[in-house]
Amino acid sequence: MSSKNAIYASQGYRKDIQGMRAIAVLMVVVFHTGFSQLSGGYIGVDVFFVISGFLITSHLAGSLDRENFSLVDFYARRIRRLLPASFVVLVASVLAALIYMPAFTIPRIFKDAFATALYMPNVLFAWRGTDYLAEGEPSVFQHYWSLGVEEQFYLFWPLLLFALYWPLKGRHPMLLLAAVLVITLLSLALCVWATSWRQPWAFFLLPSRAWELGAGAVIALFLRNAGNFTLLKSRVMVIVGWASLLVLIFVAFKFDKETIFPSYNAAIPVLCAVGLILSGVNSHSHGVAYLLGIAPLQFIGKISYSMYLVHWPLIMIPHQAVELSSGSELSLWTTACLGVLSVPLSWVLWKYVEEPGRKSEWKITASTRSSFASAVMASFVIAIISLAAARLWESIPLHSGRPAAIVALSPNPQGGIHVPSNAAPPLRSVSRDNPVIYENGCHREFDSTDSSGCRYGDATAAVSTHIPVVALFGDSHAANWFPALQNLAENGLIMLDSNTKSGCTVVDGHIFLREVRYLACEHWRDGVMQRFLQIPPDIVIVGYFIREDRYPGWVDMFSSLLRKLRSHSRVIVMADVPAFPYDPAICLSANLDNAMRCAMPAAQVLNAAYASVDKAAALAAGAEYLDLNSYICNELCFSVIGNVLVYRDSHHLTATFSRQMADILGDAIFHKLDYTSPE
Repeated sequence: MSSKNAIYASQGYRKDIQGMRAIAVLMVVVFHTGFSQLSGGYIGVDVFFVISGFLITSHLAGSLDRENFSLVDFYARRIRRLLPASFVVLVASVLAALIYMPAFTIPRIFKDAFATALYMPNVLFAWRGTDYLAEGEPSVFQHYWSLGVEEQFYLFWPLLLFALYWPLKGRHPMLLLAAVLVITLLSLALCVWATSWRQPWAFFLLPSRAWELGAGAVIALFLRNAGNFTLLKSRVMVIVGWASLLVLIFVAFKFDKETIFPSYNAAIPVLCAVGLILSGVNSHSHGVAYLLGIAPLQFIGKISYSMYLVHWPLIMIPHQAVELSSGSELSLWTTACLGVLSVPLSWVLWKYVEEPGRKSEWKITASTRSSFASAVMASFVIAIISLAAARLWESIPLHSGRPAAIVALSPNPQGGIHVPSNAAPPLRSVSRDNPVIYENGCHREFDSTDSSGCRYGDATAAVSTHIPVVALFGDSHAANWFPALQNLAENGLIMLDSNTKSGCTVVDGHIFLREVRYLACEHWRDGVMQRFLQIPPDIVIVGYFIREDRYPGWVDMFSSLLRKLRSHSRVIVMADVPAFPYDPAICLSANLDNAMRCAMPAAQVLNAAYASVDKAAALAAGAEYLDLNSYICNELCFSVIGNVLVYRDSHHLTATFSRQMADILGDAIFHKLDYTSPE
């Protein structure tokens, strides 16, 4: 045997990698149970990526060297290894959701199943993550995103590796290693850039995640050509192994949902996984491989794929069924028990589905041809049924069968006691009841810097009657008030200049979104402010979302912006609307005859502390502060008032409710600023 392959060939089955799988899946499961201390447990997925890249590339490179590489056989093995358990959990999750989940969520679950059956869930979730109107509860199939990344990697990687290997005829292995390293680094660069541009794309999509699998591939190719690389046999690797494990565990406790991720931060768990793989090349009595090889970790590692599939729907379906239906939350003890329950269920799935499928014990996976045929048929059958079921469920009305009286809005309202048959908008379509600016492009999306604004009203009449020009300025919570202001403009009471942008809470300084500098927002804000300076509107209405993760100096920067606006215009700051912890529409769909179950105490959905600070800052800057939340709440905040549904998601008003507020908003504006109404 040639010395260059000596280390690689001596490996065989590696218990340490099985132990790495166990640690990775335990991190993910504990994180998903809600154990807050392990706030970065999601990095377990990154460890899985490195392991997959290492093992798959080791196999492919060996096949290429032996000249028995078969693309068809490779794909057939992947099908037998991954799809049986995946499809069983997919179908079981849909059936459980049909039984336990609120009716409003079912069409979306079927749509998610459609994307999952076609191996594209990560693409769907990336799109949703950049669609401001698609925010909501995590999907029952959210965890399938990483399987989508891996399945797409398995589709393209053998072709790319063969394309790189074939011209070299295996004679220049270091060139192959260099080429894979370059591809890996390019993907890393894309990941860093995409995280600052569109984080959901960086998180979910293969091009920006391929570098993590590529890191494993680089190690696989390196070990094939390392020869008797003495460092791999030295005690230094013992230190590397233990240090990698300790850093990995530390990061799992240190990272949280606010960590900028993936970007550079993902390199930490990736490098830890690389260090663990390298440290296990030569076993040592004091090495970390000894710990990773203990029986409990070997057992969890053996069932890790099934455990990853099972744990999420096992936790998420009860969680959403309870929280979205009643507003209650599962206790940490309950979710922990569900996490523990995933272990025996995962063993059953491994024993009776995963292993028989992998070993071709079924006729449908007994041959390469039958494996392909079964995979294609199962995918398309599940996809077609899911799509048809989604459309069927969307056609089923959601209401109590009883109408409600149409009432004029007033302070301290009484909430509706049921979901009325004459609901406006209908509950089934409430999530699509958006301001028209989302449809016509006037509301700017995340990457847009177009600061031109949109005018509504009769400009000629505005000049002759001297009606005020009102500029709406801010994020999607400013857009909450667009339908009301549009109504005033259409009735000749104001001339409206609309300027709103997703996630762009306007302040005078650097703006951050999910701890990433939001440059597109800053450019857009500067353009709008410049236009206001050149042609000042009479009134600027500023709306914004009160975020819990305010960064230092936010209030001062907000005050500075208001002072700049106040230098040439009258300014009104709109109090933020109540933000529910769940989508009220989902709760209503589970409580058609008892809508009051979906009302929330005002103290829980109004951020009184921040609102008080913001009001003081607005008044100090010479602006007015307008709070209309008394039309949504008394001691409780309501989802239904009269026959009108108030919310289209957890924190955005329906366009219908906003239009109902037009006269109230108009009177408040003219009263606050001592304007005489043109009427």
